[in-house]
Amino acid sequence: MRDAVLAVDIGSSSCRAVLFDFNKRGIVTGRSAYAFQERRPGWMEQDPRSILRGFRESVRQVSFHPRARKYRVHCVSLSSVLHSLLPVDAQGKPLALLQTWGDNRARLEGMERRFHARSLYHRTGCLLHPSYPFCKILWLRKHQADLFKRTAKFLSIKSFILATLFPGYVEDISVASATGLLNVRSLLWDGEALALTGLSQRRLPEVVSPYERVGQLGPERAKELGLPVGTPVIAGAGDGPLANVGGGSLRPEVVHVTVGTSAAVRAATKRPIFDSKQRLWCYRLDEDYFIFGGSSNVGAYIRQWARDRFGFEGLDQEMDMAIIRRLNSPKPLLFYPFLRGERSPHWEARLRGGLLGFSSRHDRCDFIKAAVEGVGFNLLSILDALQECLGRAGDTVCAGGGLKSKALAQILAAVFNSKIRIPKELEASARGACIVGLKAIGAIKGLTEAEDTRDFYREVTPDPERVKLYKKLFGLYRSYFPFIQSLSLELDRIEI
Repeated sequence: MRDAVLAVDIGSSSCRAVLFDFNKRGIVTGRSAYAFQERRPGWMEQDPRSILRGFRESVRQVSFHPRARKYRVHCVSLSSVLHSLLPVDAQGKPLALLQTWGDNRARLEGMERRFHARSLYHRTGCLLHPSYPFCKILWLRKHQADLFKRTAKFLSIKSFILATLFPGYVEDISVASATGLLNVRSLLWDGEALALTGLSQRRLPEVVSPYERVGQLGPERAKELGLPVGTPVIAGAGDGPLANVGGGSLRPEVVHVTVGTSAAVRAATKRPIFDSKQRLWCYRLDEDYFIFGGSSNVGAYIRQWARDRFGFEGLDQEMDMAIIRRLNSPKPLLFYPFLRGERSPHWEARLRGGLLGFSSRHDRCDFIKAAVEGVGFNLLSILDALQECLGRAGDTVCAGGGLKSKALAQILAAVFNSKIRIPKELEASARGACIVGLKAIGAIKGLTEAEDTRDFYREVTPDPERVKLYKKLFGLYRSYFPFIQSLSLELDRIEI
């Protein structure tokens, strides 16, 4: 039998399981989707049991596939979305729905002095923002005190799923570093952050290496997942840091852009880097690598939103072609893509979207094109901040499901004014989990050992005329941002 690793990426909107051979080639893929719930404005939750079902279903799709029978699975390695929070009781039973990265209820305006925000940032690498579990826990302590007291453990979705497979609670370094509760230098839960939230270490999982063998599947779980008894499960890491690994973006001269449901711009370093203007975060990948960058709340979701609002339901390819036909349109618009508030570089949960410059000449295709361009402009804002802090510019690798859109790829190349490389395997996070798994079982010695040759990528070259247009539009985008911000805050004050 051939050798393989099963990588499972627990994402924002679906769980994807991919069987990779030892050459990091995808053999079989399984996918199971799940939904968000928005019971109140600004709340963005999920049922953890539906995600657990998605995990099981995606694994079973792979393990029972005829092609998978030719492979021996040496381990299961996990990737997971960041910033989720799930309170559970002493038996591990969920006490509430899972709060996701996009849940904005935990606003902490005016509390920066009390919490010494700069000091916390330089220890945890995280800003004060409702996306982080640090702020979510503070909100629960204040607004749902009974739930806070009844909670035995505060988990991420990954630590919850691992706890259904094996006794005990663990959290890998990478996911833990994106909570606002971990000291990114000591790799221990931060004392001041714990004191501020009123937590003790016993109410959080044990922090482990991404290469940790959390356990081996017993007969019941192995049968449930369709895998051999004794298959080891590797802790893995967060989906963002793993995208750098899977996209071959661990070298210091490479910037990695991921466009999934949300979006991010990241660079790997061997030392912690902090932005003096506090626009960017600094997480850990493992014991050796830091991941420095910024995240946007809206990525490829903008296409789904625009598709549903402007009458392209079920017509993604048609919509993509409509955008491409308008790329050099003489009727430019400005779209601010703040449909869910924003993280980097503004860190303002109250931000709202804006569409400026439209007239009777514009139609739905112009609006959709402007929406996708707006995502590109916000990513350029993050990229500029990143390169300012690093003091350099380098190659740009773009990955994620959003890059299935040819229109988005062309827009990003022109907005960034650089040639971009797109991995032929867009599931970069799952691929990164595979590489972590290979290291964990000793099949490779280091992560860079698995870096790829240039034929692993396809390249998109920017159109010179489009570059000129976007340079002018981006200047306007930055100039009018203060107006959008001011209007957003005023509307937030009067909203009922």
